[in-house]
Amino acid sequence: MSLTIPNVPGVQFSKIKPYQHRQKEYHSTGYSGHLTDGGHIYVRKGHYTMIKVSRAWRIGFKNVSNTPIDIMMHFSVHDKYGALENFAQIYRNLRPGEPAEIFFEVQDKKANILFERVEVYANDQLLSNTGVKQFMPRMPWGLKSWAVALIMAIFSALALTEPQPVNFAAVILPFLALAIMGAGLLHRTSVMLMLLFLSLVPFTSHGLEMKITITIMGLAWLYWVWIKRHSVKDFLLASATPRLK
Repeated sequence: MSLTIPNVPGVQFSKIKPYQHRQKEYHSTGYSGHLTDGGHIYVRKGHYTMIKVSRAWRIGFKNVSNTPIDIMMHFSVHDKYGALENFAQIYRNLRPGEPAEIFFEVQDKKANILFERVEVYANDQLLSNTGVKQFMPRMPWGLKSWAVALIMAIFSALALTEPQPVNFAAVILPFLALAIMGAGLLHRTSVMLMLLFLSLVPFTSHGLEMKITITIMGLAWLYWVWIKRHSVKDFLLASATPRLK
């Protein structure tokens, strides 16, 4: 589903992209310690991390007027019974010719977000109020990255049964794919491991057809991860957190 914003005086909208907002959370496991033979006490605070995933959107726009403006975008949250709540996102003091972006997230995975209207202000005076009345686009459908990694692990393992000698690169591929799958199940999408996986494929002892098949699956994995990310930084670092205004 795509969204087309009507002409807003003084503002030019660009890409509207849904993505996964991924934030690393630290949880304490308490303190632990031990006593050495010399009588010294060492205490350590333990913790573990989790990746919190929520739905989010990125909206780009540009000031095409001759004066600095403030832009306020109004949204409402809807479930199958109707509207639940309203909220707004504002960007202040956008100078002429300057591009900008806003990011916002929603915890409810099933709710629909209605883009209600756009208000443009200059010197605290309302210049325009443009209705949009369209739902924000949802994330494009795609296979789970961990499922793709599992398929790659199976293909890489089956390739070892080919009637030809195998080398170290061929043996390690299934284990790398399983590591990528395990990370995906924990919401840690390891792009670096996948890039390492793809870099080893040409050096395996597999036949050309199998190499091409595994490479295509790896590139498909990278594509499905990319379309769910906010930026290159977020793509490379699975727990990267964009700045929310």
